[in-house]
Amino acid sequence: MSEFIKKYRCAIYTRKSHEEGLEQAFNSLDAQRESGEAYIQSQKHQNWLLITKYYDDGGFSGGNIDRPALQALLSDIKHNKIDIIVVYKVDRLSRSLGDFAKLMDIFDQHKVSFVSVTQQFNTTSSMGRLTLNMLLSFAQFEREVTGERIRDKFAASKKKGLWMGGSPPLGYRIKNRRLEIIEEEVKIVQSIFQKTMAGTAPLVIATQLNERNITTKAWISQKGNSRGGNYWTPKQIYRILTNPIYIGKVKHKETHYKGEHQSIITDDVWNTVKSIMTQNHKPAHPSIKKVSEPFPLKTLVKTETGSALSPSTTKGIRYYVSQDAIKHGFKNCPIKSLNAKRLEELIIAYVLNSLPELIKQYVLNKYQQSENEAWSILRTLIFEVKISTRAIWVVLQQNKIRELTLILEQQAFRNTQNDKEDLSSPFDIMYPSQVIEDEIYQTIRLDIQIKRHDGKRWILSKDGKLMFITSHKKNPLDSAILNAIAEAYAWKEQLIKEQISVKQLAQKLSINPNFIYKRLKLLSLSSTILKQITSNSLSPMISIKDLYQASDHLCWQKQHQFLAIQ
Repeated sequence: MSEFIKKYRCAIYTRKSHEEGLEQAFNSLDAQRESGEAYIQSQKHQNWLLITKYYDDGGFSGGNIDRPALQALLSDIKHNKIDIIVVYKVDRLSRSLGDFAKLMDIFDQHKVSFVSVTQQFNTTSSMGRLTLNMLLSFAQFEREVTGERIRDKFAASKKKGLWMGGSPPLGYRIKNRRLEIIEEEVKIVQSIFQKTMAGTAPLVIATQLNERNITTKAWISQKGNSRGGNYWTPKQIYRILTNPIYIGKVKHKETHYKGEHQSIITDDVWNTVKSIMTQNHKPAHPSIKKVSEPFPLKTLVKTETGSALSPSTTKGIRYYVSQDAIKHGFKNCPIKSLNAKRLEELIIAYVLNSLPELIKQYVLNKYQQSENEAWSILRTLIFEVKISTRAIWVVLQQNKIRELTLILEQQAFRNTQNDKEDLSSPFDIMYPSQVIEDEIYQTIRLDIQIKRHDGKRWILSKDGKLMFITSHKKNPLDSAILNAIAEAYAWKEQLIKEQISVKQLAQKLSINPNFIYKRLKLLSLSSTILKQITSNSLSPMISIKDLYQASDHLCWQKQHQFLAIQ
């Protein structure tokens, strides 16, 4: 019986950093492969066998391992299809010592050897490993030295005032690697500086330029692609106002050097604008605390036009703010910002109302423990939330609903609930939603209006009422209202007990007597209103200002009509 002879399956890996020349009939990749084939042929006596599959990465850098052919090679190694890897040079596989170490670990795990054709070593021997590490160390050293040399030359050129490339600034064109003035654009730049000196805010300047159909800098790249020519935003105005190019200087890191190009504005204008912008800069308010609560609708909620509603906090209150409003101004934006808590409760109320009972009970169970846990489940089900001034669309993913239902059935979630009563939603839906379903999505549509009341923006029904009310979970107490009522009762008691006038009490408290009269008016509110305040069942839309206006009516029925209390 003949002895079994092991064959060593050899794969050739080739790489070229640039796509230039790949269209040729015989290119660099072909040359590398030809050398590899010849080397494998020379090792035929060692039972080396060439794999016919090609592993060619054309137009990919060796600085990382995110390359399609290399990933295919690694996949085949892990599936035990390769014994030896052959490359033309070590740097064809990787130029990074760290990445190469990772690759060598993978090779070792799967007992794969590595051979470089032109550097005559392989990793099956300790000497081969030592040589490999030395070569990689020198290759990395050479790359770092080259980088330092390029950076030093760049810095030296900047110090001489040379233009070192990049996007051409508004007011200039690039000619013979130098900046040359464009008179038509110079007028735009100068007007931006002049308007800033006159006290016009960047947002207003951007809006005015957009209204006149004046776009940002437009130019053609070296590859012939169109760049720029977009709408103005306050951020782009700010970049122009802080760009030292316009006073004839070139910036390198934090230092400005005199440039070869002609300036557009004077140093006096530059310094004046700089002073104005410094004065207008508002530092973060020390009393504002960061809100630790997450924004569960982050990345999911958008306006009808596709503009993201981004998380923001002001004085500890969370909001979703329209990116359109931030970029183009709040004045002309229909959806400026929405209170995060109210929006999130509205969404969860109607989503719970539309989910299958099994999932609904599961989410409610989590909601009792933590709202964050409930939202982590709902985020997997929600595809997107779109908002306009007339409607909200909540789009759920049917496949995710089916998957979660299957998981809960397999985990026998319902059986664990048998000894417990079904949980009811903490939100009572006041207006029905429209639900449209297909195989892919379930869309919940809410007809709404966004109304401003007492300085707050509310999402209400078409007839101006709350879309839902909290039942099992009460609204937070309005401390301003409670404090005002308590203060009114305390002052009334003090007036009676001390037998003094309102004017005397005001002098004693060092406050305006009119303020005391105003507070005391709250005591004329009906017993029904006062009961709702103390029991925390008053509509969250009713403010202290509304109560003052209601107290102008001595008739309790008129007070109820004014506050829309049944």
